[in-house]
Amino acid sequence: EAVGRWFGNMQHVATVVGGVEVDLKSAEQPGAVYRVVPRARQEAALRFLAEQVFETPAWLSPREITSRIGPSNVVAQRQAGIVTALLSPARLGRLAESEGYDAAHAYPVAAYMTDLRRALFPAGVPDAGRRALQRVYVQRLEALIAPPPAPPAAPGAGGGGSGPPRYTPFVTAPSVPVSDLPALARAQLRALRRDAAARARGSSGTAQAHWEDLADRIGAILEPRG
Repeated sequence: EAVGRWFGNMQHVATVVGGVEVDLKSAEQPGAVYRVVPRARQEAALRFLAEQVFETPAWLSPREITSRIGPSNVVAQRQAGIVTALLSPARLGRLAESEGYDAAHAYPVAAYMTDLRRALFPAGVPDAGRRALQRVYVQRLEALIAPPPAPPAAPGAGGGGSGPPRYTPFVTAPSVPVSDLPALARAQLRALRRDAAARARGSSGTAQAHWEDLADRIGAILEPRG
């Protein structure tokens, strides 16, 4: 129950990143319908998640309790869920749309992806929980570069007729292969590969193996044919 409540709260914070407030109006009502959450608030949400999610929340697995019920990977699964949500095509698409809609308040998607990488890969030796999140991060970027094929549309999808499907601003996910997302994902992986190679040279044991593994994984993603 405690983990579930914590995860729900972290999901609420994650919605701020790429957030857009919608105030639906009738034709005669004045004012904007869509308002982009200010960049400073989105950056604050990412910093909060870096402290409360990316840092292993040991307080959710107190020894006096786990010694009675046994170890569990439920916290790790919830952490991975937040990282996955932060790199979802829908969220990244909202960030990209916000740049064109309200550049003064938007959080540019390129800047966001760099900030997210730095938050997940701080200086120091990563613990087991952090290493697992870093591997999830690489997997999610790979999914942006080579997204799975979209399922076939159901008969009658798109509101009927033979026209294109209906588009809703800030809600309809982008077509990843023709968007900027694969290029931005590759840029982050290239930067991370350089960083991982450098950290491997200054590490030993499990940490060194981890950094070498990340560099190898990224190489296979960026150059699948060797």
